[in-house]
Amino acid sequence: MEIRNDKTLSVFSKMNISYNEFHKADPHRKMESLRQHKRKDLGQDVALWWLPQKDEPNEQDERKLLIRLFSSLPSSEKFRIRANIMALFPEIFSSSGRKFSRIPTWLASRYGIVSPNIRDHFTAGGKKNIVFDGNSYLLPAILGRLDKSFDLAHKFIVSADQYEIDKYWDNLNLTYPWQENEIILAWIEVVSENSKNLKGMPNNFPVKDWLLRHML
Repeated sequence: MEIRNDKTLSVFSKMNISYNEFHKADPHRKMESLRQHKRKDLGQDVALWWLPQKDEPNEQDERKLLIRLFSSLPSSEKFRIRANIMALFPEIFSSSGRKFSRIPTWLASRYGIVSPNIRDHFTAGGKKNIVFDGNSYLLPAILGRLDKSFDLAHKFIVSADQYEIDKYWDNLNLTYPWQENEIILAWIEVVSENSKNLKGMPNNFPVKDWLLRHML
């Protein structure tokens, strides 16, 4: 990193820390200062796949450098990652044309995985039959996949850290640390609202009651 002797802005002043403070800081503060600087410099939607979230890179961080195709993953890993995406990106249950736009960078950042057709892994296969409270409903494919993924989605939400939730969930009016039921109820509200206008969604399906039954 270049330190300039004139009065122009150095990389350290951009990070709101002096060179002496940075030099004396513990590794945690150094890494966090660098992460915050790069996110501000590059934009929040840029995934820093090369910069680990933790101060000490672990085996998972090293695996990110080995880029894999989502389609080549074992079925069990695909299933788990799909559930994690449904938990972290509730907008995919909406009718928005850009509802999958944030997922590719997250996949690359978190798992070192790329997919040219991530939408197909949620929406392909036509409608799915779901039985709830003795009634049968034909639901969009993405809700059929959620029906088989409630346990994993629940596990991901309650174990997610504050940074991920704050970054990827929009308009979350909760104070950290949140209670388990509180964060699950917030997700249910977003998903049930988003899915109202989902293409192929039957008007008589009680989506919120269905979510409450399986997630609480």
